[in-house]
Amino acid sequence: MPQFILCGLVSLCFLYSVNAQVQPAAQPPKDVKPSCYYVYPVQIKFLQKHVTFAELSKALEKRTIEQFIRRLDGTRLYLLEKDTGEITAAMQDIFEKTRHADCASLELANRLMRQRSEERLTHAKEYLGGDFKFNAKAQFPRNLQKRPRAKSMAEANKFHDVYMQYQIASYLANDLTLEEAKRKIIKSNEQSAKRMRELKDEELISNYLDSFAMALDPHSSYLSPEGLTEFQIQMQLSLDGIGATLHSDDGLTTIEQLIPGGAAAVSGKLKSKDKILAVAQGGDGPFVPVMDMEIKDVVKLIRGPKGTLDRAGEPVAAARLCNIRELMRCIRFGGLPAWGRV
Repeated sequence: MPQFILCGLVSLCFLYSVNAQVQPAAQPPKDVKPSCYYVYPVQIKFLQKHVTFAELSKALEKRTIEQFIRRLDGTRLYLLEKDTGEITAAMQDIFEKTRHADCASLELANRLMRQRSEERLTHAKEYLGGDFKFNAKAQFPRNLQKRPRAKSMAEANKFHDVYMQYQIASYLANDLTLEEAKRKIIKSNEQSAKRMRELKDEELISNYLDSFAMALDPHSSYLSPEGLTEFQIQMQLSLDGIGATLHSDDGLTTIEQLIPGGAAAVSGKLKSKDKILAVAQGGDGPFVPVMDMEIKDVVKLIRGPKGTLDRAGEPVAAARLCNIRELMRCIRFGGLPAWGRV
């Protein structure tokens, strides 16, 4: 029986299993990944636990659609005004549609975002080409939610130009050269397009359900089975991490800071700003490249039961990234450090 975590007001969370009382009017799939079949019962379960909303009303539908579009494109960089109109129209009666396991409107929104992200990538490469000139006087709107969406591709390109000028200015202020800044922006657009191309159906469903939760109130959220596993790990403390906070820097998983007392800090081998390029599990498992991989997926590769072996690869020039976990030491072979038990 598939289980999910629903988190609501005052950070209260409850475990939810799909049961016969809230089954939608469709047959369940054979797997237990988030799918359209589970959307309706999850929505109903939220309402059973919520203190404000008690039914799937038109007002709640409107809020859900708005939250979903905001989640898709919070910067208003990608979707045109006509796109959001098309998504809104397609998502009318979304609660009744999901009762019959119909999520075609979500797939439509995903296709539009995938198309627009590819267009942004193409435009970024063209705009930042050989004729690019930095404009230090470019004005960038601070409150993106109040900015009207572009009505045409020409308007979208114009805003994207201003946005890239702002990005260039930010990079230059951090001592990057103009060429380095341009490369970073293009790389960022490539990553966005790649994420949209590779977005899985279960991720799309999870995004919608989290939008529904946010429509109920800003303190409610939805955790997919994958998120549930992460939640249980944190609550039970059954698995060890590297003892460091990570972030994505131009497609590279970068160590932001070490947690005092954590394995990374105790080892003395890891330093802030080290890059992780590959990760392997066990004493002789193959290295998995993690460039352009989402942080949550990198963490999954690194994390393991306490006392087990992990290995992490990095360039020879940045050989400080060595000791990840207690009872382990760094061994160099084939140009990459590997892990072995002390």
